[in-house]
Amino acid sequence: MKKKHLPLEKDVDIEFEYKIYMLLDYIKKYHKILLGLAIAILIAVTAFFYYKKEKEKTYNQASAIVYQIGDLYAQEKYDEALKLIKNFKQQFSNTPYIKLALSYELLILKAKKEKLDYQKTITKELQQKLKTKHLKSAFIEYDGYLSYAMDKPQESIQTLSKIKKDHFNYISAQLLKAFAYKKLGKEKEAKTLFEEISQTSTYQYFKLVARENL
Repeated sequence: MKKKHLPLEKDVDIEFEYKIYMLLDYIKKYHKILLGLAIAILIAVTAFFYYKKEKEKTYNQASAIVYQIGDLYAQEKYDEALKLIKNFKQQFSNTPYIKLALSYELLILKAKKEKLDYQKTITKELQQKLKTKHLKSAFIEYDGYLSYAMDKPQESIQTLSKIKKDHFNYISAQLLKAFAYKKLGKEKEAKTLFEEISQTSTYQYFKLVARENL
């Protein structure tokens, strides 16, 4: 067997030349594996950019439809808006814009003063999707209000108890909770909350309402 010789030339860095020679020998030996790896990387990169492009396209479509929904809501064309929301939920439920679509749906149902039980379903869905603490607490309070309006004061109290002192709507939630206690006939609990609100609220409206119910 003929012995391999390094392709050396005069004034060449021997260590560097040797590394190049070994690298070429390695590539030759494992060229099929390396080729397969290169193809796999190329496919992955292509797929990533394709996914990114398609995602951007989907988001643009979703944004445009939400704008249409908002426009219909502003014009009080509620039935047309609800149809559009229904289609939106089928096509774009995996986009961030679903939160806006659900919010519009809730506003429309509230404006039409109907389907309180369905409104509760939407509020719960929004609570799950929203990440911002204060936005979430607003829908928790509305959920509590819906329970109160549906003559379920105990359920309302349980829901409103999720709103803590560091939430922006703590006082208004406490006021609603006091009315729920009153509806249950628990005058002592209701009085305690009314007194707390009248003493601590910075909003004159809440103070006046609380004092009128003491």
